[in-house]
This record gives sequence, C-alpha cells and structure tokens, in this order.
Amino acid sequence: MGLHSWRSRAFSRDELESGAAVAVVGHTLAAELTTGRPTETALGGGLTFPGATVRIIGIQESIPGERFLIVGGIGIMN
Repeated sequence: MGLHSWRSRAFSRDELESGAAVAVVGHTLAAELTTGRPTETALGGGLTFPGATVRIIGIQESIPGERFLIVGGIGIMN
C-alpha cells in the first residue's frame, strides 16, 4: 500500500501474535471520530464493533477519498 504514518507506531510482535484488539486508522476516519477536537486525540480511543472494541494505536497520513482501518495486521478498506 505504501502508507506513511502521521501519528503512529507499528503493531508490536505481542499484539500480532496474540490478536490484540488494536487498530491503525486513516487520517480521514480519525478526523471523523474527533470532530471538534485535534485529530490526534483519536489515539488511545476505542472503536466498537459488534462483539469487539479495538484501541486506536496509530493514524496514517491523509489519502484523499479513503478511510481505512487496519486491525491486527488485517486491513479493511472502504
């Protein structure tokens, strides 16, 4: 994909091996989650899905027209 971090860290080995509930989100999604607040306040926050909540550990750079979520190394694009 060739994505670059805006505010982020990589998934740790332990997170990948254990299937930890952590995520890296796109800048657009982070901005939507933090309306009225600085975008970086999404870090450490949670996203809730049916049956799971994941903690945001990173925000990728802005890519026009894209919102994405990477959970445990598996990407979900839209």
